[in-house]
Amino acid sequence: SIWISDGFAGSAPWVGVLSPPQYTDVLLDSHLYHAFGGPTINMSAWDTVRFVCEQDGPGVAGRTDADWVVVGEWSNAVTKHNPQGGALQGGAAAWLRGMLVAQLGAWDGSFVGGPGRGAGPGKGSFFWNFRTETGEAGWDLLMLLEQAGAPPQVNTAALSEFEYSC
Repeated sequence: SIWISDGFAGSAPWVGVLSPPQYTDVLLDSHLYHAFGGPTINMSAWDTVRFVCEQDGPGVAGRTDADWVVVGEWSNAVTKHNPQGGALQGGAAAWLRGMLVAQLGAWDGSFVGGPGRGAGPGKGSFFWNFRTETGEAGWDLLMLLEQAGAPPQVNTAALSEFEYSC
């Protein structure tokens, strides 16, 4: 496969560039974060989760001009409300699970109302990162799994089994 960065410009500049059916195995790589500002900068943690469901998911699903989008980087970190340090406190584990489930669904098209797994533009994603040296839950998948900040099985085919889904 060939991966092309969208240059943080979305898919519009890439319409007709190495697109199917003439080209196969070419993927447009988008990095969709909520930790660096943007429209979610002043939202509560749960409002950010709802934004993923109501804006991000349909946004990826709407990229019909380039049916080959992969979210090459994303995390559970948000501009505000990031849990700091070791153990997850209060309701942090619940909204982190909700954020993870919402993003997995948005990026692969399996969210409610979406095109269905594998059928739409969203062809998958990569969480950043498996383990961090600083132990920040929003960026550390193992920490999320260890402290119930992620579903026990990160299986996008079974997202509706969890307490939160879009």
